[in-house]
Amino acid sequence: MTEYSFICDKEDGGCGNVFIVTMNRNTYTSHQACPKCQQTQAVHRHFQNDTPTICMDPQTLGMRAEKNKMSREAQQHITEKHRQ
Repeated sequence: MTEYSFICDKEDGGCGNVFIVTMNRNTYTSHQACPKCQQTQAVHRHFQNDTPTICMDPQTLGMRAEKNKMSREAQQHITEKHRQ
C-alpha cells in the first residue's frame, strides 16, 4: 500500500484541504473526492507531501541482480551498500 497526498485546490473552487489516500499502486486513481467538502473537480495530486516508499530486502535485490546477469561481485557490492 502506498500513501498519495491530494489537495482540494482553492484556485479551482475547492476548500484547500490537503488529505492522504492509501491505495495499491496497481489500483491507483487520481479521481478522488475531498473528504471535507466532497468536491471532485478541484482535487489534484499534492506531490509536495509525497514521500517515496520503496523497500527491497537483500534477498530480493540479489534475485533481481541475478535476473539482470550481474556478476557476484556486483551483487555483493550492491547488497552491502544497501545494508548500511
